[in-house]
Amino acid sequence: MKHPGNLWSIINQQLTAFMSAQSTCEWCLGGLDSSQRFLCHSCQQQLPHNLLACSQCAEPAAVADMRRCGRCQRRPPAFEYASTAFTYEAPIDRWVLRCKDQHSLHWHDRLNQLTRSHFAPPAVMPDAVTFIPSSRYKRLRRGFNLSESLAASVALCIDRPLLSLFQLQAQQDQRGLSVAQRHANLQHSLQCLPPSALPDVSEFGHILVVDDIMTSGATMHRAAQLLKQRGVKLVGCWALARATKSRPAT
Repeated sequence: MKHPGNLWSIINQQLTAFMSAQSTCEWCLGGLDSSQRFLCHSCQQQLPHNLLACSQCAEPAAVADMRRCGRCQRRPPAFEYASTAFTYEAPIDRWVLRCKDQHSLHWHDRLNQLTRSHFAPPAVMPDAVTFIPSSRYKRLRRGFNLSESLAASVALCIDRPLLSLFQLQAQQDQRGLSVAQRHANLQHSLQCLPPSALPDVSEFGHILVVDDIMTSGATMHRAAQLLKQRGVKLVGCWALARATKSRPAT
């Protein structure tokens, strides 16, 4: 008799293969041609692209301005720059939740497709790419860490090594916490791997940290602090989507 977990994995894989062959747009249900994956060209253009944003924290802005936002000028984060492909609004928010909360390999694959097609390389290329880990419980429950998968797609896009540098110890779930609570929660829970498992990151002067959703920037700030304590000179951040004031990540 197959183990229930293995059976679910098989069902999920078969569903992924079936849905990959679909011929209708996921959003508008219109037809797709052979060059399109799961979104038609019109719907791809209507996705909530994060085009107007602070150059340091990627917070969406009201006008086009490459300068830093007021918060970054008053209290700059430990990382030098950040960007995201989208804002955390429909339909991106629904797709991410389907992937993470429903443990969907189908949406895991599609979010990676979006990453590969919408990742914009930074002006100065990083020496390596790393990612924000998930808790052991969440990884076992989902079967994957979405941030790690997206980071692998980014590393492939820019032909850079993918490094596993962090571990997440027991912590309160970040969802629903204020900015101050997020910083406090991460101060001791997000750490570098033990010295025996940690590569010498000082040889990488510039590292790009990848996460799935950037909410307050607290996680990226903590990751950048840890990297700079170990000799990294420049830290950049990339996420699939940036939470907005009207639509925070929940």
